[in-house]
Amino acid sequence: MSDDKAPLKHSSGAIPNKAVDYEAIFQRHDSSNRKIEFAQETIIGECRNPRRISWVEWVFMVVASLSLLAVLGVTIERLVYFEANFINLTYINDSSMEQQPVQCKSWVCTNDSIYAIMVLVNIGFCIFYCFDGLLRERPFEILAYVAASIVIIVYIIANFIATGWEEQPLRTVRVVLICVLGPLNIFLALWSWWKMGYLVLNVIGSNTTLIRAYRIRSFFQTLQLFHLELLCSICVLAWAQDGNLLDKWEKVVLPLLLVYTFCVSLLGAITILWEIKLLSYIWYPLISPCGVYYLYKLIKVSLNFGGKYNTIYDEYRRDLFPAVVDTKYIGVVLLLACASGLVMLAILVLFMTLSLVNFTKGLKDKIHPPMHKWLPRRVPLSDELMNT
Repeated sequence: MSDDKAPLKHSSGAIPNKAVDYEAIFQRHDSSNRKIEFAQETIIGECRNPRRISWVEWVFMVVASLSLLAVLGVTIERLVYFEANFINLTYINDSSMEQQPVQCKSWVCTNDSIYAIMVLVNIGFCIFYCFDGLLRERPFEILAYVAASIVIIVYIIANFIATGWEEQPLRTVRVVLICVLGPLNIFLALWSWWKMGYLVLNVIGSNTTLIRAYRIRSFFQTLQLFHLELLCSICVLAWAQDGNLLDKWEKVVLPLLLVYTFCVSLLGAITILWEIKLLSYIWYPLISPCGVYYLYKLIKVSLNFGGKYNTIYDEYRRDLFPAVVDTKYIGVVLLLACASGLVMLAILVLFMTLSLVNFTKGLKDKIHPPMHKWLPRRVPLSDELMNT
């Protein structure tokens, strides 16, 4: 028997063994006494009605947008500055202290540009996490926003410590902005995350089985996005020194791996949203190339850590200030990123398996897959065919 109308045990004012009045919880009315629905169905699935977003969440979206745009603007200005003021200098041989021609003759080789590009990548994902997490009430995406924001803060502060404030005033401005707006962003994000849950209860009810299935599915989708973000960061790091640290085959495989992983992530999303078990058997082997590359990169960087991943490669000059490329830090971050990628893949496989267990339990009937109304009608396949 369905427990859609079972009481909410932890709700304020819930009475044991008595159904909760969901109408009182979810309904709001405008000045003309017309009902304002909490949820509305869109082409991407169930979303919150913008008129039901609280003032705290509006403040969060405004502050997040302003802070991300501010960091984005300063970061782009840094990239433009690097390109305009880049001057080849020399590579200093530590053993003989002789100056030799630089091995990489591009401004993208400097540590500053690598940090800036990684910040740009994470800002893009942060924007998606913020708005999609709020409008579709995806709590794990809000937590991913918090994690990505922390990564941006660490990137900017680490870059500031490594180069110093005296090199460029705008670098100091960026650090001040991130130190002031970053914690405020995180606080508002966690506050919004804490208040989430009405959309699920409004659409699903309090059926604990379906709520658990929905949370597993949401976590899997968010982790796929976070894994894609991690792979983008690995691509930026691996391409340090303008690709001089990569093997020739890696320069071809790495961009293809990024596009390939995006397609596999789409396949995973379709699998769990439409509950097609047959596709999951295809997804499992298709995700393995990422793990193979992470393992390869871990071994390669570890074996070369005393060599090309532990030297100051080149020294350049921008205006009157030196700019160096120290591959030691790149090697350390690459090791951490690849190890995290392996852990993420293991968790993705686990949660795909947990999602399969919950197929055909009614979640798809409660929360319809995206675009189900707009797709052309086909001859329906039985559950036995779709889930064998």
